[in-house]
Amino acid sequence: MVKKIIISFCILSILILATGLAEEKETKQPVLFGESITIQSKILNEDRIVYIALPSGYEESNNHYPVLYRLDGSVDSFLAMAGLVKYLEWTLTPPMIVVAIPNTNRGRDMSVGPHDQLPGGPGGENFLKFIVDELVPYINKNFRTTSLNLITGGSAAGKFSTWAMIKHPEIFKIAISGSPAYGGYSWESMKHDTEDAYKNNKLSGNLLFISFFDRDFTISSNDALRYIDLIGQMDKEKIDYIVRVQKGDKHVTP
Repeated sequence: MVKKIIISFCILSILILATGLAEEKETKQPVLFGESITIQSKILNEDRIVYIALPSGYEESNNHYPVLYRLDGSVDSFLAMAGLVKYLEWTLTPPMIVVAIPNTNRGRDMSVGPHDQLPGGPGGENFLKFIVDELVPYINKNFRTTSLNLITGGSAAGKFSTWAMIKHPEIFKIAISGSPAYGGYSWESMKHDTEDAYKNNKLSGNLLFISFFDRDFTISSNDALRYIDLIGQMDKEKIDYIVRVQKGDKHVTP
């Protein structure tokens, strides 16, 4: 704890110093935080933009890095996630490449089956196929990556992140799911795919992190609890998970 506090004060000092220097020089320069690329997807039959942020020191090293895939990857969520990952390089996490995937048709891409609140679906199978067969290979080819991939999202994307790991545990070793909407249209498929992966011992070595608020939308919190109950009956050596319940009535958590 003391070490973390010292590190925090060091970071604060550096930020203050940097701010002071910027004011003293009175210069203005654009802040380059990442890059945007366009992938022509044959699977989705459309162009898909993705945002990429490289870890500090990437260009100066020959190191290989884990990749964090961020669903619902708007510019704001990309900047927030990539900024947080870069900040945590100092303390808690290894440096990572962040890849954010903006939506073009969220209802289509995040749905495994028809649903009133996600019009345009179901297109989840194709969207997952795009990520697995086109996006991940592109990132691995063009950047120095390790075999450790993480995937994260909230609400419908929280469910999708869990489902992506369940369907492809060999690709996504960690799923981080905020306020995941496990129930309704996708419950039976989620239950079946989870039980199948568990019975075939496909999830050994993977990790699922679930986070939601205790006063979240009733349907979301109930769905999360039902899924937690499902995996809670399984051998944790075959399906490892962490659950974080926070105080509050918001929806979608980090």
